[in-house]
Amino acid sequence: MPDPILKTTGVMSDSGRPFDEASENLQQSYFNAMPFPAALITFNNKKPVVLFCNQNFIDIASEPKTANLSPWEGDTTVKLHPELVAALKYMPLSQDKPYQFDWMPPGGQKKRCYKIIVTMMGCQIQGMTCYLMVPVDNTQAVELQSTMRMKILRDSLTGLPNRIGFSRLLDDVILLEKGTASVAVIAIDLIRFSRINESMGSVVGDELLVSVARRLTSVLRPGDRLGRIGGDQFGILLSLHHGTSDVWHAARRIKALMSTPFNLANLKVKVNCAIGFSLMDDRIEVSEDLLRDAQIALKRAKETDHVEVYNVGEASVLQKRFSLETDLRRAIDNGDLHLVYQPILSPYNKKIVGFEALARWNHETLGPVSPAEFIPVAEESGLIVPLGRWALESSVHTQQQWDKQAGYTLPIRVSVNVSALQLMRDNLTQLITDIKKQTGINGERLTLELTESALMRYPEQSISVINTMHELGIKISMDDFGTGYSSLSYLKTFPIDHLKIDRSFVTNLAEDKTAIAITRAITSMASTLSIKTIVEGIETPEQKKIIMDLGCDYAQGFYFSRPLPVDEAIAFYMASNRN
Repeated sequence: MPDPILKTTGVMSDSGRPFDEASENLQQSYFNAMPFPAALITFNNKKPVVLFCNQNFIDIASEPKTANLSPWEGDTTVKLHPELVAALKYMPLSQDKPYQFDWMPPGGQKKRCYKIIVTMMGCQIQGMTCYLMVPVDNTQAVELQSTMRMKILRDSLTGLPNRIGFSRLLDDVILLEKGTASVAVIAIDLIRFSRINESMGSVVGDELLVSVARRLTSVLRPGDRLGRIGGDQFGILLSLHHGTSDVWHAARRIKALMSTPFNLANLKVKVNCAIGFSLMDDRIEVSEDLLRDAQIALKRAKETDHVEVYNVGEASVLQKRFSLETDLRRAIDNGDLHLVYQPILSPYNKKIVGFEALARWNHETLGPVSPAEFIPVAEESGLIVPLGRWALESSVHTQQQWDKQAGYTLPIRVSVNVSALQLMRDNLTQLITDIKKQTGINGERLTLELTESALMRYPEQSISVINTMHELGIKISMDDFGTGYSSLSYLKTFPIDHLKIDRSFVTNLAEDKTAIAITRAITSMASTLSIKTIVEGIETPEQKKIIMDLGCDYAQGFYFSRPLPVDEAIAFYMASNRN
């Protein structure tokens, strides 16, 4: 059976005669010898005409039942598939580079994918501009790309859409539902999952995540979608048929499901979850907006232990905090913060016994930023550790400066605040030892103020640090006493030198008998345990008289002095302690 070739009896040469048969057979033999599908085509009135091709090309690119079909122009036996004809219609006939497009032949059990490459030949045949058309089988690459895309969009552990895949789903919904409130995103976080992972191992942790995914899938309605959007966080794209009540019903179903213990490694493990959600509205531009809002609500839900909904404006607050964090990081690196010093003195003779070092930040565009604003940002971001190190080093160098200015070693201590995070992450012993070597200031000139909550949160580490500090001669002050959740028995455990009675008890001291009673009890207890008391926030003569009557040892507050710059602080000390 002869090769299915183009019979060019309809395509005439310039002389009006058909191609020479010998030349035609030679051209065809080239195509038959090619190990890949190929065809030589030209265009007649912008319609593609096949001049020569091989059997591989016919099998791929020709229209089904192509033999004996009527020609476009002339008598041909090969006709291109209509979809290829349509695609070639957009091809520029004058090419600087090969023209390419993807094509998938219709029909067949297994879909094949081809990249069609059409290249203009450098020579002409009988005055006709010719093009080499080659279909390159791209099926494997397309399948690999599809597999990689699935891996990119899917969580390998649970099989659910990952954060990227979940965001793609949200993007599709946002395009369809923009300006409506017909969808919501629920964010779910497994409480204390890390403890289970650490205590029982990552295999059990993975098993728990898979089990949670299965349970959450069971609460979905048609049209709802579930994704794993973080390590131990899941997201649900929820269609709202009855408004926000659908979200609250879904949250109750999730809570009920999670209340049943999971069977893991022959153990029954109960896992609580926090739930926050956000609603679609006309503010939403991209999926990350909706997902971010849900996670903001989730963060609040972890604090309140209630299902929380995102409130408009929270994102701007967080953006401001993030901007503040960036600026604070830069300020610490550039040395743009400074310390001020508030005197700690005896209310009986007004002799100054020390100063508390307090960080201040004068932002280049915002102006003075309150410590109540930037200290929480520092704690949340971890910047409290370098901030604390800077405060320790700066305060000790200030003491050096004061001693040099006075001409002798001043008998005063400087108190520096140490956060719970610094207590855990920083090597305070090494830090203080290095500072002592650099400055020659001994530990008896330094007091570390640790909050009650920090001591209670890490009791074992706190005791170890406190004992080490005492060996260096450093005293320890428990700050904000009475505002936390400490047990009084801890006061016997912790070798505390000072208790700082919080200003919240002092504000209404003159009018509030309960505050007086609590302050008296703290003072009496501290005296019994040989612990000195410092009362913060003294602002009036009445408050001063009351704390003196109650037997408090030391005081600080605006009544005595505001926090002072370095030079003013030493001048205030010299004037107060002259006699």
